[in-house]
Amino acid sequence: MFNLMNVIAAKESGKSGSSDRIDKSVVSAAFSSNAPVIIPDLVVKGKLASSMLPPALRKNNYVPVLKQDKNGSIIVRKRILPWKTEEIFPNSCTKEPLYTPLALPSVAELSKLDHESIFNKVKYVLEQHKPLVLDYSWSMKEKLDFLRSKGPASARNIVSSHLMHVRGEAVKDWSSYLSAFRSYLNFCAVINDKPFPISVSKLSGYLALTRMDSTANVHKCALKKVSEVLKVPFPSVPELRSVIAGIRRNQPMRRSKDPVSPSFLNKIIGDSTICDDVRMLFAVAWMFLLRVGDEGIPLLKVKDEKQKDRMVKLNSHSAVFADDDREEVCIRLKSRKNALEGDFIYRSCTCKGKVQKFDEKGKRVVSWPIHACPYHVFWKVFCKDLLPGEEIFDELDYASCLHEVKDAAARYNEKGEFGTHSLRKGGCSTIAFCGGSKGAILAAGRWAGSSDSWRKYVSEDRIECEALIAAAGSENDEDYSEEDE
Repeated sequence: MFNLMNVIAAKESGKSGSSDRIDKSVVSAAFSSNAPVIIPDLVVKGKLASSMLPPALRKNNYVPVLKQDKNGSIIVRKRILPWKTEEIFPNSCTKEPLYTPLALPSVAELSKLDHESIFNKVKYVLEQHKPLVLDYSWSMKEKLDFLRSKGPASARNIVSSHLMHVRGEAVKDWSSYLSAFRSYLNFCAVINDKPFPISVSKLSGYLALTRMDSTANVHKCALKKVSEVLKVPFPSVPELRSVIAGIRRNQPMRRSKDPVSPSFLNKIIGDSTICDDVRMLFAVAWMFLLRVGDEGIPLLKVKDEKQKDRMVKLNSHSAVFADDDREEVCIRLKSRKNALEGDFIYRSCTCKGKVQKFDEKGKRVVSWPIHACPYHVFWKVFCKDLLPGEEIFDELDYASCLHEVKDAAARYNEKGEFGTHSLRKGGCSTIAFCGGSKGAILAAGRWAGSSDSWRKYVSEDRIECEALIAAAGSENDEDYSEEDE
């Protein structure tokens, strides 16, 4: 039986006359042999490889490979060259890396540090990760070239930081987590115990002190993310479910904020004691169903035409622009809770009565705010003098807006508990009251069809109350008309 392993032996012993060339007669004998042979895949190199492949494939990264088919015959196949890890980070780039790898402390080292030093260490690690984020607009090749230029040590550090950013663990999102971690350190100081390692009993006792299950989840996630940053072990999550279930069983019932009705919104818009920026912000948040703090206050006017293109990723927080032909305004958000990839929200003119609800006798019961039309008031007047890329509500902050909502509710004797989220909830409830379908509500608030989150924004009690008030108003109008006659 002819064994093609002689080819390998011939290559290793140098019988072919060169270390990178195989004798053609040996290979020809292998192809002419009819006896079944069992061989591994053999990669052919050197001049013989060039002679076995056509000219079109020689220019590419292909090499001929001798394979054995199911009948035992020897055939030639092409194979692309494998990825070589040593080519990613050449030795010339590892001498002077731009970034040095972070020296993370071990559990034993953490146990020797005081609580303030541990907290500062976590903040330091996060700050070191902050600038090491790759540009999302780069292609894979551009990112690899950039990493190659920094060297292996820096590349691993940059990839780790970029992964944190992709997972949503950017430094700007860590304010609540750091606050929870500080509380955990204070808890460990009270019981005179080391923060690390985090045991199930210690973590369960800490979470049991929280009042709401949502707060317990935030604290649990905070400690888990801190453990991931420091690369220390974290207890199994299923063992903590009984603690969170017990907190939920003993916590008081949640009361969601009441929606801002159209009549309440019109009172706010017509109140001259409230500054123009706040009134316009409330109207925009109500009509576009925006979250005031994250989406409404940081709004920016469009900077250039590229920001209107859906195929171009938005680098700034948002871009507000209008279509003069269709008389509609678009708010483009880079990212939002219900649409992480970004969103385009369109609203057309309302001062011409395009979106209204009438009763049987043709009387307007409820409508979108006519005196704060998205196109003729918000865009043509309010945003007229702003420079491209300028902040629309640059002088506002969340605390003052929340204070204005509560003061307005008390001033106009509106029953219920109101907050900034009442504006988004009020716009959603108004869509339902105007006869909007479930699909229209889901589309307006960007809720998923499989989720019931939208139901929290549709206040059935308020819708019924508005309907009764509208009906009572119609009856009073009839009584007055009869008295006049």
